[in-house]
Amino acid sequence: MATGLDWLGYGAIRALEPAIRRLPARAVEPLGLAAGAVAYHLARTRARWGRANIRIAFPDAERREVGRIVRKSFGHMAIGALDLVRASRWSDAELRERVELVGLKHAESEIERGKGLFLVSAHIGNFELMIRRFALEGHPMLVLGRPLKNARLYDRIRKLRTELGEIRVVDSRKNAGVPIYRAIRRGQVVGMLTDQRVKRRVGAFVPLFGIRCVTSTTAPEFALARDTGVIFATISRRGADRHVVEFSEPLTFERSGDAEADAAAGAARLNRQLEARIRAHPEQWLCGTRRFRRSPDLPVDPYAPGAPEDFPLPPSQG
Repeated sequence: MATGLDWLGYGAIRALEPAIRRLPARAVEPLGLAAGAVAYHLARTRARWGRANIRIAFPDAERREVGRIVRKSFGHMAIGALDLVRASRWSDAELRERVELVGLKHAESEIERGKGLFLVSAHIGNFELMIRRFALEGHPMLVLGRPLKNARLYDRIRKLRTELGEIRVVDSRKNAGVPIYRAIRRGQVVGMLTDQRVKRRVGAFVPLFGIRCVTSTTAPEFALARDTGVIFATISRRGADRHVVEFSEPLTFERSGDAEADAAAGAARLNRQLEARIRAHPEQWLCGTRRFRRSPDLPVDPYAPGAPEDFPLPPSQG
């Protein structure tokens, strides 16, 4: 069930959509940051989760700096919503001009091999805008998503995702293995987010910022078993109507003969890619999740109500 804040946000965006589309580019950031500051104080639980995650990612940061990063993260969520509504009216030429693709050749070289491609990403910057821009390159894509509690808001996002190009969205929690296998067999692209907590049966406990958390092993497993390509890509906002998508070089994964251990090592390598992108743009990371829940490296649950914000970290981390 959606929270009151979810409904308020959805209702406000729908009601103000015509005005948002006409919003000048220079007004988006100050308006989004102001809305994010309000949300930061209203959504206290998610703000607390975000502070826990930023403390893990940046253990040397002072408490005031941790709060500033999380508050700006909330602001960038609002900025992303405004940008996405405004971008729904952009022409193909405007979308190409405003969203730059750096390293696209790496992804296209993997697609040309005909063995499929996992485009692994994270909640950094405007992921929705990234897949819309990638769709203009004409590559069929399967996007793994986790439905929001707010069904109306999720349906709206699905529509925005699929209105350009051949993009199909499937629920990552409901037997997604079959559509993934079919898409890869056809040589298509599978887009997935790696900064979400997944069930243990489809992941492994591997380090992220030195703290183990369950991370999906799906992409490494396909790479190891079928020679499927894997590229890490994220988008970051660099200014008013200025976004950059950065594609990594194709990632390779070593085979030792132990398939489970090799897949876990591959997931750890993806987490190292994620760490670098978060360090580069911490304020643009959607940090208000329970990413490290049930980590064997944390002596307390940092997301539990009443948990100390200076919870102990392992000696190698704190």
